[in-house]
Amino acid sequence: MKLIQFSGLPGTGKSTLARKVATKFRFPLLNKDHFEGVLYRANLTDGGSIHGYNLLLETAELQLSLGVSIILDAVFPREGFRRRVRDMAAQNEAQLYIIHTFCSDETIHQERLIKRVSQVPWSPVTWERAKEIRSFYKTWQQDEALFLDAINPPENNFQAICDYIDS
Repeated sequence: MKLIQFSGLPGTGKSTLARKVATKFRFPLLNKDHFEGVLYRANLTDGGSIHGYNLLLETAELQLSLGVSIILDAVFPREGFRRRVRDMAAQNEAQLYIIHTFCSDETIHQERLIKRVSQVPWSPVTWERAKEIRSFYKTWQQDEALFLDAINPPENNFQAICDYIDS
């Protein structure tokens, strides 16, 4: 059983790659913004709550307890939810694969963020908000995650993920 966690700032390609991985491996994809969107449409959040994370992780825990491999897609900026994912993997004897997306070129990152089509019903993340998130985003350690730079061709990053998961 596998638990694949995508983490990274908005606009670094994590959702695009997570969708491709879900399609290739036929694993369910749980996206934090999807859960947050359900809450938003019910007028239960402004789109920026932690409730989406809680729903994401509770759903993931249920699937893992049933023996279903899962893919998580969210920023995961801080240690608390990251620890919960590690504990969930250990408790369910799932192999944990952490994929950290980033963009080493700030100009390209800003352009990507501005040009991307929003998939959320609330106001999309602005460049200013992305910089704010970056200020409290805890960088992953090199030995705990696969680092993928968004300036690389998407097909190269996808292949790196497939090699990482298949190794």
